[in-house]
Amino acid sequence: MLRLHLSVNDAIKIIRNHSIVLIGGPHRGGTTILWELISLHRSVSAFGSNIPADFSEGSFLQSVLPTYGVGNEESACFRHRRGVSTAGLGRYALSPYAHQTENSPLNREDVRTLLVSEWGRYWDLERPVLLEKTPTNMVSARLLQALFAPSASFLFISRHPLAVELAERRMSRCRRTDRFGLGSLNWVAAHSILQADLPSLASARVIRYEDLVRSPWSCMSKVADWLGLEGAYGHAAQTSGRLPDADFRRSVLRAAVSNRTNAKYEAEYCGSRLATAARRARHCALGAALQPHVTALGLGYDLLQGGDLGFACIRQRIAAKLVPSAPSNPAVVDCGGQRVEAEQAIADMLQLRTGYRGQPQTHGVDVLGGNRLLCARM
Repeated sequence: MLRLHLSVNDAIKIIRNHSIVLIGGPHRGGTTILWELISLHRSVSAFGSNIPADFSEGSFLQSVLPTYGVGNEESACFRHRRGVSTAGLGRYALSPYAHQTENSPLNREDVRTLLVSEWGRYWDLERPVLLEKTPTNMVSARLLQALFAPSASFLFISRHPLAVELAERRMSRCRRTDRFGLGSLNWVAAHSILQADLPSLASARVIRYEDLVRSPWSCMSKVADWLGLEGAYGHAAQTSGRLPDADFRRSVLRAAVSNRTNAKYEAEYCGSRLATAARRARHCALGAALQPHVTALGLGYDLLQGGDLGFACIRQRIAAKLVPSAPSNPAVVDCGGQRVEAEQAIADMLQLRTGYRGQPQTHGVDVLGGNRLLCARM
């Protein structure tokens, strides 16, 4: 692993003399486009897109923090025959060892020094803001905050859970053999961990992917204001009519073009995943099991019926195709205005097979969709 050779004091000095911004969010959830947009600011140093790391993720440029099996999904799939390991993309948050806090044995001086030495090899330390992006920062933010105190800030991006799961399944042959829903459960687990940690994070904000691609210029202005970045794509440049540089214009255009990227997943889900009565029943069982947890996050996503943030086709598809079951049947859920039999086996699989038994908590928590949410639609 390439690195600088820093002393303990050198590492501390670098941390104290910079703002360190760490991006997290679900894989295939928008972390790369957010990282790309922020990295274009002249005050920001990022790792770059041509370094030997997947999608320029800091996780692959260091040797001390866990990588959660991300990048090794294919080998894990064949070891476990059907990819049931709680490691890797779309699974990592289901592991009981995923959550890392300031109480972790990794919260040590030597770990901090080595991490700054390894990441510092790729940062331009002449710039005041150092940017890092790893999706799994969702579950390790408290540890990272302790290691980079007092300079760490976090920016998390979320995306509709069905879009995330469908996108992740396209990345691996193994995911196509799994029962659909494990990726959405992982989404719930990671977001629930983050929401529970949010009150412990001194400087953190949340963005929805759907808001970013809907209005990238406005959203990035709010991000810049929060990070204290002046010029380039802040309010001054916007109100004066000055255009940002060509690279930023291209990135904004890319984000704007991505405005309909959920559409292909909506078409796939509503066209294929809801094509038969059995699949619609599985959808309703999945939605009934997970939607209370999704709702508790306050982000406005609706996995069960869809809505303004995506997959509105679900409600129409369910209402048109499902036949009400007998009112006396106790094993029913409400789905799209219809009552249908719930496949309890699916809910059991989601909890028992993975060991995740989290319950939605809506009292006494700083919800992800609360006052830390940037760029929300008005």
